Amino acid sequence: MSTPLTREERERIIELAGANPALCRLIEDDGELLPFLLKEVPGEVGERLRAEWYGHILGSLGDGCRIGPGVTMRVPERIHLAEGCSVEGQVHLDARGAGIRIGAHTKVCFGSFLKDENADGYIHVGAHSYIGDHSIIFGNRGVEIGDDVLAAPQMLIVPYQHIFASRDRLIREQGGLQEKVVIEDDVYLGMSVRVFYGVTIGRGAVVGAGSVVRKNIPPYAVAAGVPARIIRYR
Repeated sequence: MSTPLTREERERIIELAGANPALCRLIEDDGELLPFLLKEVPGEVGERLRAEWYGHILGSLGDGCRIGPGVTMRVPERIHLAEGCSVEGQVHLDARGAGIRIGAHTKVCFGSFLKDENADGYIHVGAHSYIGDHSIIFGNRGVEIGDDVLAAPQMLIVPYQHIFASRDRLIREQGGLQEKVVIEDDVYLGMSVRVFYGVTIGRGAVVGAGSVVRKNIPPYAVAAGVPARIIRYR
């Protein structure tokens, strides 16, 4: 649970970072101050400092977590990182909805973008999973990714579909459909897989690179294509 910095702690970290005290006094929110001071510190020193100090602003920060340089966060008190997880450089975590949870020993790779999107939205990733570089996950109505899931780079999950049935109204005024996405344990998603609203991908399934998943994939199925179709079972 996040704990506010004391006055002495604020002064110590500002001095340690060599920052301008007058400028730092303008940044009253700890959740903005600490990333301002520590976000770009490179190498092992940066990882050590973020592991030491980000517990003040995150909802929870497990032992042995690694947070790379350039990681940005919105509403960090709703972000929970379990023990041993890794958030690589240039990842963005936006938890202005119901929150983001990353499980133990899971890796979120370089340049990925996770946004829980709205008040009902959330993103939960289980333990020992892997989210490849430059993946994008929107959390409308919820995204649940299980344990031991492997997602190759550039995965996209969007639990939302615009409605465009009427010609008499602007598309942006017609709203959309939102429904939770579930990816069960031990799933492998190839590079650039797209997963859309309301889909469940069953335990042990494999989805080929470049596939667009619009319907449920049963457990242990191997699927590929646009749209994804079942090729065989493991």
